[in-house]
This record gives sequence, C-alpha cells and structure tokens, in this order.
Amino acid sequence: MALLLTAQPVFGASLLMDPANAFLIAFFRSWGIRASRIVSLRCWVFFVTSSVFSRVPAFIKESIHDVNTTMIIGGLLTVFIVYLFLNSWRSTVITGLTLPANAEIIAEGFIDPNELMDEGPFGEYTGYYSGNKGKDYPKPVLRIKRILHRDDPVMWATTVGKPINDIHMIQSLNRTATLWHDLETMKVPGIQSVYFPPEATGRFWVVVSVKQMYPGHSNHVGNAVIASTTGHYGVKGVITVDHDIAADDWDRIWWALATRFDPKRSAQIIDRGRSTPLDPGLPIEAREITSRILLDACTPFEWKNKPSESFMDRTVLEKVSKRWQEYGFKGASPVADMIPRLTRPEIKTAASK
Repeated sequence: MALLLTAQPVFGASLLMDPANAFLIAFFRSWGIRASRIVSLRCWVFFVTSSVFSRVPAFIKESIHDVNTTMIIGGLLTVFIVYLFLNSWRSTVITGLTLPANAEIIAEGFIDPNELMDEGPFGEYTGYYSGNKGKDYPKPVLRIKRILHRDDPVMWATTVGKPINDIHMIQSLNRTATLWHDLETMKVPGIQSVYFPPEATGRFWVVVSVKQMYPGHSNHVGNAVIASTTGHYGVKGVITVDHDIAADDWDRIWWALATRFDPKRSAQIIDRGRSTPLDPGLPIEAREITSRILLDACTPFEWKNKPSESFMDRTVLEKVSKRWQEYGFKGASPVADMIPRLTRPEIKTAASK
C-alpha cells in the first residue's frame, strides 16, 4: 500500500479545494478512515523538493492509471506530500523491507553471512587500484533478486582516479573544515586558514596559515595537525606559512618555501604515524605506518632582525594600469589585479568621529 503523509497539519478546507486532494480523502476513506479523522491528522514534516514529484516512479503511475496523474501531482506539489511505501503494497514482496520513497534505483536482495568472497581491487582516489585483492579478509556477498527504478533514473555515483575530480574536492572540503575545527577545539591560537589541497587527493598534505604569537608557534601548529582527529590518519606532510599567505595561495606558498624555509632548521621528520592501507607510496605489505614531514615555511618569531619585504609603489602601478592602452597594449590591464599582491597592504583605520 502507499501511505501519504503531509508536511504540515492537514485541514479539510485545503484538502477539498483541489480534485487531487479529494482523491487523497477517497484514498484514506478506502482504509475506513472518516474525513473528520483525516482533518485531525497531524504528521511530522517530510519536506522534499518539487523535483522529486516530477519524477514519480513508474510503479506508482501504474497503480493510479485510472486517475488524472497530472492533477494528483499538481496537488502534491502544492502541499509537499511524500510517498512512503509500506510492506503490503507491491514493494517488498521480495525482502519485506520498506522501500525509500526518494530513491532513483532500488536493488533488493539477500546476504548470506556464510557466503564470502574476495573483493576488488577497486580504483581509488589515489589514482591507483587498491591492490589488496586476496590480502584482505573476504566480504559478504549480496545476491540481487529485483531492481526497481524510476523512469529515466539518475545513477548517483562518484568518480575515482587521478586528481582532480569530485571525490578529491569532497575530501578537500570536508577535511579542511574538520581540521580547522580540530585546531580550534585544541585551542591552538592564531589559525588564519587551513587547506587540504585536492591536488594531493584531499588527504595526504595540509597547509596551515598562522599568525605567530610566540617562539615555536609555527612548529606547534604542525605538530598539532598530526595529533588531531583529522590529521593523525594518512597525512604525510604539513606546510605552515605566515599569516600574510593564505593556505590555498600556491604562488605565495612556493615563494615562502623558497625564501622563508631552511631545510635543516625548518624540516622535521616524524618516523611513525598512522597510515591508510590505500597509500601507494608504501609497500602493500607494510601500509600500517608512515613517516611524516613538517615543513615550517614561516619566518621564525624569535628573530630580532627579520628580513624586510620589498613592495612596489601602489601609485605607480595604478597609473600604469590606467594608461595600459596608451602604451599600445590591447585589452584590459592585467596590472589592476596584481596591485594587491605586489604592494604593501593598506592599513585600515577607524573612521573619524
């Protein structure tokens, strides 16, 4: 059977305004429920987008072929009603399980705990196959008995392979967020930005920008990353940069590694850390442990005589940008976008009262 739940308390007036809603009353009456009881029904909210209803599964359309489908769907769109498929309505004769209402494709089957099989190897986010076939424990097998789907179903999937694709962006975004949260929870001060670059698969390397407040602060940050919930697993390298460089600004990160980094002073090797079994940089029989490196691309806080940065004159660059076409060049001036990166940062002052 199909059970229709509304996203809000159902009132008789709104039900009777539309022929499709009259169908709903007739439907509930077929269960022996009086209209007065229908009016008093109150259900928790099940919000779904209108796109769900524009793609009603074929097996629903077949069940209401004698009713104006467009009229019903129109009624559903106005009150946001979601279908729930229960055991006795043509949905779970195979497994007895409830079918999810918003699924594009449903595969029904059985798992025998005594039937096991080696899996893989699978293509992974590393750009390599997992390479673990026959070396991992066997997994249960699912035997498919029936497949249900909408008309023109969308096959939801993700891609794997060499960066950058969707999985690398997902890993970059979620690990960037969770690591930043970890560092704040650990009370590490001065964090300006955090970045798991998708170019590094969104897992193995991290960049953190920090405003230093005490000697050893940048080293504190690097060690905090590999001690965090997010960073302790799989991370092989951490780069720390000063607060004037954003964690995702690769031009400036390379500049910092070239001008603020000393290999002997600024590199720290950690011999043992938790690895991932998917790391192709380690031999397949020894992927439990990885070494790590912390690259401190910050000017040491304790230095009394710090190097002085050179900056171009803002007025001159602005003049060059405005007169770009006078010099015989075509198109917009590229200098305008370069001014903030090449000149001394402007100091913002409080507005005078």
